[in-house]
Amino acid sequence: MSKNYDLLIKDAKVVDGTGNAWFLADVAVAGGRIAGIGKLGSVEADRVIDAMGLIVCPGFIDIHAHGIEQLLVTPRAEAKIMQGITTMVGGNCGSSVAPVKGRLRDFSNSPGLLGGVAPDWSTFKEFYSRLEERGMAINAASLVGNGTVRACLLGLENKKPTVDRLEEMKSLVAEAMEHGAIGLSTGLAYPPSGFAGTEEIVELARVAAKYGGIYATHVRGMAHPIFEAVEEAIEIGEKAGLPVQLSHVNLGPPTWGRVPELMKRVEEARTRGLDVTADTLVHNESVFGRGSLLPNWASEGGLERLLERLSDPETREKIKKDTRLYGDSRGGSVASCLMQNGDWDKLWVTFPKRLLGKTLAKVAEIRGLKDPYDALLDLILEEKGNVRGVTEPYFQEDVDYTVGHPLCMPETDGRPIAPSGDPALPPMHHRTYGAFAKMLGWYVRDRDIITLEEAIRKSTSFPAQRIGLKDRGLLREGMWADITILDPETIRETGTLENPAQYPEGILYVLVNGQIVIDKGEHTGALPGRVLRHCS
Repeated sequence: MSKNYDLLIKDAKVVDGTGNAWFLADVAVAGGRIAGIGKLGSVEADRVIDAMGLIVCPGFIDIHAHGIEQLLVTPRAEAKIMQGITTMVGGNCGSSVAPVKGRLRDFSNSPGLLGGVAPDWSTFKEFYSRLEERGMAINAASLVGNGTVRACLLGLENKKPTVDRLEEMKSLVAEAMEHGAIGLSTGLAYPPSGFAGTEEIVELARVAAKYGGIYATHVRGMAHPIFEAVEEAIEIGEKAGLPVQLSHVNLGPPTWGRVPELMKRVEEARTRGLDVTADTLVHNESVFGRGSLLPNWASEGGLERLLERLSDPETREKIKKDTRLYGDSRGGSVASCLMQNGDWDKLWVTFPKRLLGKTLAKVAEIRGLKDPYDALLDLILEEKGNVRGVTEPYFQEDVDYTVGHPLCMPETDGRPIAPSGDPALPPMHHRTYGAFAKMLGWYVRDRDIITLEEAIRKSTSFPAQRIGLKDRGLLREGMWADITILDPETIRETGTLENPAQYPEGILYVLVNGQIVIDKGEHTGALPGRVLRHCS
């Protein structure tokens, strides 16, 4: 008996997300879900897509993203959907869109705090209502950040919470989990998240564990202290009793070449029974802002306190000396290690825009300064903290290893923006627009680092499993029809450091909840995305 479908995708190479080899089949969609897979024969459908020679796979899940609030400004989420991403996970690195209460409310309108979006919500429940009312092209889920929770009750101060304050922090985490957060995140390389001690994090993680959540962490350092930092994350997971997701296991100098050793620690933890996995950047470049360049103590108390410190010659010299002695051991990212080594020609400015593309070494030369560190600190003062840039801190062989490792998932670490989006936002790294295209083009087709089927598994069912999505991430009858259709011969990233905001090639169709959002490479304007609450 002939069935009538909303959409029929004919004669495709189906990569179903399991990691199994592709197979030839048709895929039918009805009522937002996958209604049939196989040789479906002569059936009726409102729309038929001829997918001969194309790959049909689940929509990609960006396990480590930021700026979920940006969907209120750019609901079409071009940077995500144009590269085949159908679901993003925000709230990473200890910073989330909610709660916005107490002391955090006092500076919640600070530039850049929420991507320039002024929050008129206090809780995840209120924010999610705003998001659903606005509509969005992709699905979105979020973690609750320990730094955000901390800022609500302790501001930006480096102090240990009292017993009562810790109980209030735990209540905020519980509220977030009840409203649908998928777990707790930390960004221990940056303030205020990094002001938290291990036991404080364990207490908050235990709350997330009660709701079946995960613990996602940007550990305290990605170079000098990386092994101790990963052991701390594992300890937190074991004590709190919840799965651990290590954010971007991409190591900076002086630990280049030691990624296999690091992943061995992860494998050993799994042998002991801890469910620990990781996500990885697929580029050997990264991004920086003021928080990733300075020791944590320099930013204690917030932006105004930082600017006061930078205006004081003695304190400024102390900041410079700290970085040169300790790199990222006292806060900051791998960019601190490049600064420690004097690799100023590997740090490019992207904001302020008048210096776009210039290295900090060049900026110092233009200003007649001997020390590029002074050029950087002067910029932070002049721009009131709003300084951004790109670095080249990673060893490509290390990145190759994590891309191919079965426990690592690809990520963008980027926002759901568009080239024509908020002009106040600095230009983003091209991974924001093309990380998944680079995964399938450069790593799969061009360099044979990983198979197509494994790359898609790591981009779909693996992150879906990690965040508890039981009806997405696979092509199976009854699953939600989040589907990406791509040309394996042409898919590639097109963005560059100089011109990052370019969409990739080779992504032809993208469906979200059964609706076509990308049609022959063009955005339809459809906004069928949903908030994916924990256990939803």
